[in-house]
Amino acid sequence: MHPERGRRLPGFAGPTVKSAREDSAVSVVIRPDRLRQEMTRCGWDAMHLAREARLSPATVSTALAGRPIAAKSLSLIANALLHAPVVGLIDSLLSEDSSSRDLG
Repeated sequence: MHPERGRRLPGFAGPTVKSAREDSAVSVVIRPDRLRQEMTRCGWDAMHLAREARLSPATVSTALAGRPIAAKSLSLIANALLHAPVVGLIDSLLSEDSSSRDLG
């Protein structure tokens, strides 16, 4: 048995990830608040993330709405965010619950 199988991964609100052999159409749900926070840390909007992850804007919009996306799309999003430079001062300006506050 694969050691990672059935393990919950950070940022997932949905079911555990299955291998491609178990289900050819694996979908996952990303926590939209955490995705927005990571985008903010990089100074990116949804269009920029879509471009960097080589995904359609509709896929990024779907993830930001908390709806299921393909596990492969999650990998592309994570890879883009991992390789993005973080804007230095942004981390210190973000509070833990910044995604739920109204800035207007």
